[in-house]
Amino acid sequence: MVYTNGVYVIRLGRSFNYSLYEFVTETLNTLNKDERCKAVVFTGASKFFSAGHDISEPMADDKPITRMTKSIIEFSKPLIAAVNG
Repeated sequence: MVYTNGVYVIRLGRSFNYSLYEFVTETLNTLNKDERCKAVVFTGASKFFSAGHDISEPMADDKPITRMTKSIIEFSKPLIAAVNG
């Protein structure tokens, strides 16, 4: 993990799909236990934050979204959304 002064940045470069939901969940769960991490910032990799869910991937299973939401709710450190615009 790469930190700058204890802050970890997650750059969203596309729409959310199941892989990205799982990545965010695993990353937040890991960072929540990592004492080097003082905060997490979500931001867009380009001029947009995120386009939402990738509509080319059907919503057959909401468990990845539920797990990601739970990891956000249970995150014990500052969680910041740096939204462009």
